[in-house]
Amino acid sequence: MILLHEPTLGFNEKKNLNSCIDSNWVSPKGKFVELFKKQLKILTKSKYILPVTSGTEALRVSLKVLGANSDCEIVMPSISFIATANAASYNNAHPLFIDVDNEFGIDENKTLDFLKSKCYKKKRHCFNKKTNRKIFAIVIVHPFGNCAKFENIYEFCKKNNIFIIEDAAESVGVKFNYGKFKNKHTGTIGDIGCFSFNGNKIITTGGGGCIITNNKPLYENAYYLCDQAKDDNIKYIHNSIGYNSLMTNLTASVGVAQLKKLKEFINKKKKIYRYYKKNIKVEGIDLVYKPDDKGTNYWLNIIKFKKKISEKKIFNIINIFNHKKIQVRPIWFPMSYQKMYKNNYSYRLENTKNIHKQYLCIPSSASLNKKRLDKVIKTINKIKI
Repeated sequence: MILLHEPTLGFNEKKNLNSCIDSNWVSPKGKFVELFKKQLKILTKSKYILPVTSGTEALRVSLKVLGANSDCEIVMPSISFIATANAASYNNAHPLFIDVDNEFGIDENKTLDFLKSKCYKKKRHCFNKKTNRKIFAIVIVHPFGNCAKFENIYEFCKKNNIFIIEDAAESVGVKFNYGKFKNKHTGTIGDIGCFSFNGNKIITTGGGGCIITNNKPLYENAYYLCDQAKDDNIKYIHNSIGYNSLMTNLTASVGVAQLKKLKEFINKKKKIYRYYKKNIKVEGIDLVYKPDDKGTNYWLNIIKFKKKISEKKIFNIINIFNHKKIQVRPIWFPMSYQKMYKNNYSYRLENTKNIHKQYLCIPSSASLNKKRLDKVIKTINKIKI
């Protein structure tokens, strides 16, 4: 089976795991956790790194330490992995969905239009005119390993006391190549950034994620909560409700080996993208552009059907790939249409209505060889739209 995105693991991952096992220190706070933090600091130039159990947990804890609660709305793109919305719900806050642009990021113009025309200001904060809830934060998702466009959103948020959380789960290793954020790593621009190291990401720890920030009090509060809110390590005094959320030494040992290969993985995936671009030649299908002029790690390749096709047709196409033992999938079903969120406030979802029906994610693992790539391409080129 040619999987959508599988990890590339080898000798150094096994070596680090064996070292970890031999030391008997497999829980959090071991030497590999510290090494992983050091590597991520060098990569991102962020002052504070907190490895945790997942990207979802990174988002949940980030909103918690910022102070999200039931009086708050969290603005986010309508299309993302469901964890983006769930993290707000875990904190009793209310996800608010804005349409996505053609590169799957939150639509900057529609976001600003909502903030300026559908909100009012009170005591230096913005409130939704319809719900009267405070616009507490905006989650900027960097989709499919690409930099999202949000310079103007950033300026508005800074002037109106709206927090920015970067959901950079898929964009490890990505720097902006243009504009006021040029040379900055995704996740380092907002108040807090969140990464994922799940098994399908460009580097993996099996499961895991991290919080990155330049704000020391936010980091210290996040660490305190993730370490079970211990106020006295000897007497086990806890004055708050904490979480068991710190990344284990065992998990971090894999991450240390993986991060050393990040540049190699990005280069391989860039070649895969260019090979797809050169060889996919079928009427009615395009390979979605990877914005290397803006910043990308080429995480996941996507094909687009030029004309709208039925859901039945899409799943017939998926079955063709399945028959060939090739894993493909649609992009995420919009969060704004999910059962638990369909009644949440949404704004101008014109693009959302159709965009999720026009795309398929195709195999993009760094380990793909020419033979496997050619099999995927041959299957694509035989599709009749």
